[in-house]
Amino acid sequence: MHDWLAARAVEDPTGLCVVDGDKRVTFAELDDQVSRAAGTLLDSGITDGARVALWGAHDLATVRAVWAVPRAGAVLVPLNTRLTGREAIQQADDAAVSLVLGHADGPDLGRLSLALDDLASGPPYRAEAPHADTPHSVVYTSGTGGRPKAVILTWANLEAAA
Repeated sequence: MHDWLAARAVEDPTGLCVVDGDKRVTFAELDDQVSRAAGTLLDSGITDGARVALWGAHDLATVRAVWAVPRAGAVLVPLNTRLTGREAIQQADDAAVSLVLGHADGPDLGRLSLALDDLASGPPYRAEAPHADTPHSVVYTSGTGGRPKAVILTWANLEAAA
């Protein structure tokens, strides 16, 4: 499957990719940060196919993590920051999350956790291209008809949507 960020970093390395307050990050810079964040995840013991929850904000650290988790071969489980701590724990349990990435103000989900700001310091890592049927992420439905339900999105699902 296609690594869109890596491809864009080659096509337009100096192009503006992310604006976060005063921070301006190019495609090449974000690609490098994501590779290092993936290396940090692997150094923390994350294995291929592990589920990694993300309790993020609207910031560069969250964007970096969204790209780094799949690049490390793990499955991204984004958690809605409007969830109560109990709801977040239920979703983390349901998704079999082994690591939580977040900011200090996030809830304690009773699992190994890493601060989002600490992710960009690892050795660069770039995984082999995943198979189309490999899970990319687990997202939860809104739960309007009951409890939210997990939906597994594969790399092929995301490529088809793009």
